[in-house]
Formats: sequence, structure tokens, C-alpha cells
Amino acid sequence: MRCIEKMNGFVSACAILLFLVSCAGEKGGRQRVETSPAETEVMTDTLLAEEEEWFEAVERKSAADGLFEDFLLNFSTDSSFQCQRVVFPLSLVGGEAGRQVLPEEWMSTSPFNGLESYVTLYDSEEELEMEKDTSLQTVEVEYIHATGERVCSYDFVRKENRWNLTGIKEHALSEYANGEFVSFLLQFVSDSLFQSRHVSDPLSIATIDPEDDFNILEATIDAEQWASFAPPMPGGGLVNINYGQRCRKRAGMKIVMLKGVGNGYCNALYFRKHGDRWMLTRYEDVGN
Repeated sequence: MRCIEKMNGFVSACAILLFLVSCAGEKGGRQRVETSPAETEVMTDTLLAEEEEWFEAVERKSAADGLFEDFLLNFSTDSSFQCQRVVFPLSLVGGEAGRQVLPEEWMSTSPFNGLESYVTLYDSEEELEMEKDTSLQTVEVEYIHATGERVCSYDFVRKENRWNLTGIKEHALSEYANGEFVSFLLQFVSDSLFQSRHVSDPLSIATIDPEDDFNILEATIDAEQWASFAPPMPGGGLVNINYGQRCRKRAGMKIVMLKGVGNGYCNALYFRKHGDRWMLTRYEDVGN
């Protein structure tokens, strides 16, 4: 209803502007109001800008509950939208066990915690399709502290086709199903020397053909060439989106989807465990 009212308001504003311009010179003692081309252009640009802003807002909110990643980006960047999608009183479990946050206490927050990229951890290629599943009902967004000691989980639930934040909980990384691999990954993304020692030689890579966006180039490189291909790594902690992946503690393979926050940047890092040692065995830079 609000959207309809706003659109009607925009149409009415246009109609009033046209009425004033066309009727200013009518008889009845009223003096004709001359509008310069510059003034007309300013008024037109203003109305067009308002129209564009309105349609962008409608499009953003209409898409917000499709893919979870689209919703999360809106939730993290639009404070007004965020307030509409928090279930109060909000439960906090961990540091302040049992605490309930009321609406007047809520401060805008972001699970990304200022990070420019986030990851999604998978145990197999079959699980990669989970992020496109629009039938999901629950998703956890996990902020893993850079120290590797704590995990803060944001619980999102979908009800009546609307995603909402229903609770926040904090627990030790040692209690986390992916804890052993995450500890390795934190060091891999933050320590270049450690990273270089955990790259397979040779390393399989896939990237988009610079001369043909629809063609994928497959190649192998020496481990020492990795630094020239390595993508920007997240710093200051990790954010993982948990769609319900198996997160097996004894999995011999982990796929790390590394994505930029709202900029289309996307890479895949494939790790395999050799004995007690995780190694990067494949890198894909193929965008979305």
C-alpha cells in the first residue's frame, strides 16, 4: 500500500507541474509565469531522480527474499530495512546468556563486521547449489573472530516468504564443526609464508578467457607462481554463510567460495587433506 501511495504521489506531482505550466497563461487576471529551459531541466531531473530512486527501492525489496545472499546484502546495508527484519525481543546467547534485546535498544549491525568479502564452506561440489535454493527456511551467518577463538552466529529464519533475524549466539571455535579447518584457513588467508607452504605443486587453475567471456581456460601453474594469481584475501576474521552444509569434521576436501560484499567478485579455492596437512589443489576465478 505504501508503494502504491508513493507512486500515486509521484504521478500527482508530475500532473501538478504540467497543470501549473499549461494554465499559468489562462485568462482571469493571472500573470503568465515564464519558466526558463534551465529551470525546466532542473525540475525534470529532480522528478526523474525521485522516480529512479523509488523504482530502485521497490526492485531491491521485491528481490530481497529470493536468494538469501540478496536479502543479506539488503539487511546489512539498509538500516530501515534491517529494523523491519529483526524479531523482537531478540535473543542473545553466549556472553550475556538469556538476554533479550528490545526494539529501543537495537543498533544497526552487519554480520560482515566491516569485512569486504565473505566465504561459504562446502564439503563437496554437490553442495555448491545450496546457495541458489529459494526453499531454504533457516540460514546461519557466522562471524569467526580473527583470533580463532570465538564464533558469533546470526540465526535467520524464513517465515511467510520473509527472512528475519531471530537470534544471535556466541560460542567457542572448539565447539564448531568446521573448527579444525577454519583454524587452518584463518592462518592461510593472513600469513603469506604459511600460505605458500600449503599450495600444491603443480596447482590446477581455471579462469575466464580475457578474449572471450564465455570461454574458461584450464591450466596448471608452479606453486611459486601462485602469488601472481592469488585473489585478495579477507582480513580481520571470516564470515561464513551456513546453508545447512554437512560440515563433516573428517572431510578430506573443503571448497571455499570467496565472494566480495556486493561487488560480484567470486573465486573458489579447493583444498584437500594429505595426512594431517591441508593443501590448496585448485583455484577457480570464473566470476558469478
